[in-house]
Amino acid sequence: MRERAWCERYAASHCVVGVHGSNMLLPSAHAGATVELMPAGHWGNMLQEILFRDEDLRSAVFRHRVLPINTDPVGLAAAVSAVLRTYPDFAAYMAPEAVAHPVL
Repeated sequence: MRERAWCERYAASHCVVGVHGSNMLLPSAHAGATVELMPAGHWGNMLQEILFRDEDLRSAVFRHRVLPINTDPVGLAAAVSAVLRTYPDFAAYMAPEAVAHPVL
């Protein structure tokens, strides 16, 4: 598959799961969210392959999750499910415009 086709597929994805590495650059730029599986010896390199959008920090943290690579399938499914199920509430209550309160 060509790179452009992958980018189109990522852009149509709500969440992409992958193992830590440069292969996560394009999904992080195009997908709605990513869940990155981190090998034990790579925690010092966490988030190096995530292309953060110009966005609110809360949104960035919500959209990019990192789990140990030995996370069992049930735990991984729970993390992905949480992103997908809770996004509407997150967007409604935690979006920058929802939490932008004037300083008193």
